Amino acid sequence: MVRYWTNPGYREKRKATKRAYGRKRLQIKRDVIADALGGWRCGVCGNSDRDVLTFDHKDGHGEAERNQMGGQFPTINYYFMNLNEAKRKLQVLCANCNWRKNFDRGGMRGCASVSKVKALRSRLIELLGGPTCVDCGESDERILTIDHILGGGTADRKSRGGYPHMLHYYLKHPQEAKKKLEIRCRNCN
Repeated sequence: MVRYWTNPGYREKRKATKRAYGRKRLQIKRDVIADALGGWRCGVCGNSDRDVLTFDHKDGHGEAERNQMGGQFPTINYYFMNLNEAKRKLQVLCANCNWRKNFDRGGMRGCASVSKVKALRSRLIELLGGPTCVDCGESDERILTIDHILGGGTADRKSRGGYPHMLHYYLKHPQEAKKKLEIRCRNCN
């Protein structure tokens, strides 16, 4: 116990070990839930790439439920302990299918003028070569993203004052846009 309080390196190593153990336990619980739902396979398109799969609430109230339960970990624990409830409320979806479903329910909520942002986004996608994922060829514009080739998208959006301002900037600077941006679907991104 003394070593924990007197040695910061030991303390950090212990915290990292506990985090890794917690992540491993969470993944085991997620695997049990996924097995109860039929395995790690998208319920719409059949994609089985674990990197793009997630649990989706069939009724679309996942965010409210997570907030009510106190976050992701308590929600996963609840469904781990109540697999029948998980079968009734959850499904496994890939990022593309999940986004398509939510887009159809309202999509880009929170933007002041959604139609203007969608128009800017469509113009930038056309500027970058049209609505086609550079990796897989997906062409459903609802699930395409404007990806920063070298990363740093969050910082770029913040530095330009938000997503709409970033779109304006790159539309005014097409050469820079073509060097820094590309179109990807959500699964490939």
